Amino acid sequence: MKPATIQASPKMNFEISRYSCDSEDHIDQIARLKTINWGLDFEVFRSYAKWNYIDRPHTKPPLIYFVRVGEEVVAMRCAYETAWQVKNASTRFYALCSADLLILQEYRNKGLYKEFANYVMEDLCKMGVQYFFSFTATPLNSIISLSIGWKAIGKINIMKKQFQTNRSKAISLAKNIAGPRSIKLLKKAGLNLILKRRRKENSQRNDAIYHRARTQFPSHISLENKPRPLEMSRLVDSALPKDKITLVRDESFFHWRYNNPLSKYRFLYWCDHGLKGYLVLQSHLYSIESLGTYNIFELEATNSSIKIELLDAMISIMNDGSISVWTNMLDQDSYEFLVSKGFKEENSTKSVNEHTRIMLIRPIGKHDEKIEFQGLNLLDADNWDFKMILMHDH
Repeated sequence: MKPATIQASPKMNFEISRYSCDSEDHIDQIARLKTINWGLDFEVFRSYAKWNYIDRPHTKPPLIYFVRVGEEVVAMRCAYETAWQVKNASTRFYALCSADLLILQEYRNKGLYKEFANYVMEDLCKMGVQYFFSFTATPLNSIISLSIGWKAIGKINIMKKQFQTNRSKAISLAKNIAGPRSIKLLKKAGLNLILKRRRKENSQRNDAIYHRARTQFPSHISLENKPRPLEMSRLVDSALPKDKITLVRDESFFHWRYNNPLSKYRFLYWCDHGLKGYLVLQSHLYSIESLGTYNIFELEATNSSIKIELLDAMISIMNDGSISVWTNMLDQDSYEFLVSKGFKEENSTKSVNEHTRIMLIRPIGKHDEKIEFQGLNLLDADNWDFKMILMHDH
């Protein structure tokens, strides 16, 4: 595609180019930009970019838009295709999703974001794309996006429990003292030694959970450190919810999804003559802000009793840190069980950056018809089977 030049301010020319993200050169550029912004080791982000864009199972190559000022790449936006299905439907719904959106600090608040966003939308319209989704926008980006034409599908509510020990109290205190601004400055200073130490600590905490569980669970529940792609995909297909748009998670998807080099995963399996349920627990390896935080990425089972057993098993091996889960992915019995165990819904109203996360959709071009698939309104969160697995966990 021939690059387009945009005059975003009297003093600065921005050149925007779109590519199919299918080469090592593109991966290197993504990694360089993220390294400049976050300060992690280049190879860490390169392995993440390769995983997210080259290794990802997809029908079409991901797209990437680079913004250059002269020879310098100062911003990027990536997009990839996901497949969705509705139980008993003969066709699937393919959605283009926004991924890494990054503008270097010194180029923010200069009119670049709006011009960049408009260019991407116009380009996608020319390509015949109907909808553009964002399942991972930060609260601040969501507010900006809503002001320029995006629509909210629905909010994501989070339940959380803190397993408070002397160690986790110390961690909380350290994070409060440092604050988001100081943490960002540490990253920008390129203090890789500190981040590597955090990676080691997070990894050790996961290992401790793993070893505690091996002697505590009944015979039909096991904790493992690897996915079971074929069994998991079969269970997902057999337990598809009725009248909900659900992410296609086939065997190839599971082979890919849980290889993110920025995270560590533990898998709780419930087996009795085959896999009847599983729970995936995720933790960040490098993030200082997420030290000691575990997320329930998936919870699937043939019935709610098995889900509750898996949740109970998970809680039984936690003695430090915190666990978070999207309430949107819980049935009523699982929700009430977690409430009985001390989980509480978060009320994030302290600042713009702490508002509740929402899912977004941007209709592209003229859309007089209903925004729907298989008769289900895409703007109604109740019609979606949202899970934390949609997060990029980086």
